[in-house]
Amino acid sequence: MRKPNIVWLTTDHQAFANHYHYQPQFEGKLAAYERLASEGRTYEEAYSVCPLCTPARASMVSGVYPHRHGMILNPPEDKPYAYRMDFDSPFELFGEAMKQSGYRVAQFGKWYGGAKTAEELGFEGWTLPYYGRPLETEAYAAYLKRNGLPNPEVEVLWHATEPEIVGKKYDLTQHYQYAFGPFSAARRMTTPIEGHESYFTADMACQWLEEYERSGSSQPFVLKVDVWGPHHPYDTAAPFAGSVDPAALLKPPSFSDTYKNKPQNYRSTKEHWKCLDGMSWEEMSRVLAICYEHAMVVDSGLEKILNQLDTAGFLENTVVILTADHGDQLASHGGLFNKDTLMVEEVMKVPLVIRWPERVKAGEKDDVPVTNMDLVETVLELGGAEGLLATDGVSVLGEKRREHLMCETYGCYRYEFVQRMLRWKQYKYIAHCGDLDELYDLEKDPFEMENRIEDEGYRAVLGEMKMRLKNEMLRYGDTEGEAKEILRTL
Repeated sequence: MRKPNIVWLTTDHQAFANHYHYQPQFEGKLAAYERLASEGRTYEEAYSVCPLCTPARASMVSGVYPHRHGMILNPPEDKPYAYRMDFDSPFELFGEAMKQSGYRVAQFGKWYGGAKTAEELGFEGWTLPYYGRPLETEAYAAYLKRNGLPNPEVEVLWHATEPEIVGKKYDLTQHYQYAFGPFSAARRMTTPIEGHESYFTADMACQWLEEYERSGSSQPFVLKVDVWGPHHPYDTAAPFAGSVDPAALLKPPSFSDTYKNKPQNYRSTKEHWKCLDGMSWEEMSRVLAICYEHAMVVDSGLEKILNQLDTAGFLENTVVILTADHGDQLASHGGLFNKDTLMVEEVMKVPLVIRWPERVKAGEKDDVPVTNMDLVETVLELGGAEGLLATDGVSVLGEKRREHLMCETYGCYRYEFVQRMLRWKQYKYIAHCGDLDELYDLEKDPFEMENRIEDEGYRAVLGEMKMRLKNEMLRYGDTEGEAKEILRTL
């Protein structure tokens, strides 16, 4: 039997938990996601292994925890970095194992695994070093010319730290994201949606699929496509611009979080975004509406890849995976922004759907805890390469299932607020290094408003969670640095 092709789609910084299924105006508006969910399996308890781009993405190509691959923070481009910045060898990554198993392996779009690109590490395709500025590249200029598109222009609708630029227009080939401080803007494209980076990235993937089809090859492939959106700055575009009415959005309970009985890092995060102090729900809802519309723009770009698979007749023998690297805490927990140093559901939970008619029934739902790191072991198993790379993951399509799940984080802007998270049943425990721990009953409290860490009624649950977390940390060799300090408290 022929091995299946695999198309793995990854969005960046996806607003999802306590966003997508909570807001009636947002739910059901992501056509590619909804199609895959209706034709495949939805994983309702999917988490980011680490809620930060580089650590999560490095785990999503190596299959091991960040403390094992060593890329625990986003590497800066312009100053020394105290932690690992690059993979040393292609043999650390799933791509080499899949090639040994007979696959072609390609990666297009965002990489963010250091100075080395995916091509330097053995993948076909097109990526950029570090975060990357795709709209400033020759490849993007050629895409515009080939499709008769103008340079992309945006009008700034909101900015957290530079309100004086609201109303101004910018050519994104000259001012991509770095022109707007810490990405803290909401914008509207005044040029066609096809100029959006997600359409450009999807177009490269579609061209690769067309070339593969023309070749007549029977060699199976893995095509991994990572777009830069809907990471802020949030960009809406026609036909989605104005489709979400800010006045009709529901105000999440955690927007008014006062951090009672919460760790210090909530207050530190709020202090980092002090520019948002006093921001009303009316103003925040306008930003949130553009965030949701940006997700729709990105999803419509990814839909082009599904259509190409349909056109080429590949879909029935292709496993399609759609997920994200991490979430977005926008408008949650006191009106925050970005992801920062918290392990709240809004940044930890990610969408995950898999379509494979051969083994997955249409419309299935799975509530076993999984992580995006597990997708490496899943891809290896699909390609018969599971013995060629040692991972920390568990195939989400396999018979082995987790009872609980560990995730980790080290900070956002620098090494700080080291934490470990354990999910088990309806409970979530977060162990902090030198700060108050957290315990939530997500069945009763999905917005994490009541920290039960000192609640006598949850003492037995807390003891069980601590024991399980300790066992996981020991099992995966998570015993150095601040992890050692956390272990001493368990």
